Amino acid sequence: MAASVYSTRFVNAQLTGTNTTYFTVPAGYVAVVRTMTAGWSAPASGQGIVQVLLNGANSYVWVTAIQASEIASQLWNGRLVLPAGEIIRAANTGTATVRLTVSGYLLTL
Repeated sequence: MAASVYSTRFVNAQLTGTNTTYFTVPAGYVAVVRTMTAGWSAPASGQGIVQVLLNGANSYVWVTAIQASEIASQLWNGRLVLPAGEIIRAANTGTATVRLTVSGYLLTL
């Protein structure tokens, strides 16, 4: 008998300049975010900010700066518990191409 797999990737997206919703915790579940990774390649004028937010206004859970002329990544590790209906949204305020992945567990209630 195969074992249950709980790990999942909630977000795998190239960020836009607006606070875009990338994941909503489905009814009957609780999500536990364990890792967020942002990677980018910034042009000379590419300075900006990567922001990860929840439902509420200014509900930042992770913010990291992008420097101009930079190829880099940042990693967030933790345990962020999100109830059913909570959203994960993100934005990139600069001109860099930024890819965000958010992974963790999706558990049934």
